[in-house]
Amino acid sequence: MKNGTGVLIFIILTCVITAKANNQDLITNKKDTVMSKIQFIPKEFHDVVCDFQSGRRANPCTPKNVRFSIRINAPKEVVLYLNTSCNREFNTEHLQLPICIKASLAERRTYKNFDLAAFGVNVRRVNSDEWQTDELELTIEEEREYYDETAEGSPLLEMIRKEEEEKQENAQKYSDDELDVYPAIGYSINVDLAKHSKIVFEEGEYEIFLSCYGLETNRVIVKITFKETEE
Repeated sequence: MKNGTGVLIFIILTCVITAKANNQDLITNKKDTVMSKIQFIPKEFHDVVCDFQSGRRANPCTPKNVRFSIRINAPKEVVLYLNTSCNREFNTEHLQLPICIKASLAERRTYKNFDLAAFGVNVRRVNSDEWQTDELELTIEEEREYYDETAEGSPLLEMIRKEEEEKQENAQKYSDDELDVYPAIGYSINVDLAKHSKIVFEEGEYEIFLSCYGLETNRVIVKITFKETEE
């Protein structure tokens, strides 16, 4: 995997996140003939799509006014309707927790902290001092489109890597107070935290924040509720 800004742009261009939401008040997940349903509060999170194409577009739930920082937004409550004809594991594997991310990152910061490019996930139950940590698991496809011209071993790819390494080395001379200057990289992305981390969410309230390139996001509180249904 490439380091620095190249890694960030590559991930934005090629990550595939499979969880999807639709425009209904309840999302229905189907496995064979058995159904489970999920509800987001506020309901606008039903319009959030966590996939490669649409998942990188800003939506009404995307944080606003982000400058040299990373901000996240999440539902205040996620209600999973448990189908009593199925075991708990079958039901809970359909849990979805969409997180909308908006980032504005100084290039200088991404070059200095290239080794901190992966999104760190930090979760704890409210009223607990124990934090669970993980990294977002994003599926990286083979290079395509733009990256077709930078195939492994090509002169162009070697040139890009050399430039990246030089910028990373040069950025080490800056203190943390000197990192947040233009030019900057801005992007939006939506992820399903229940699917793209190893953290297991049970019923309860959780405090969540992410970290990347030496920055921490704002913290959000999400309540997860399980309700039984015969449907």
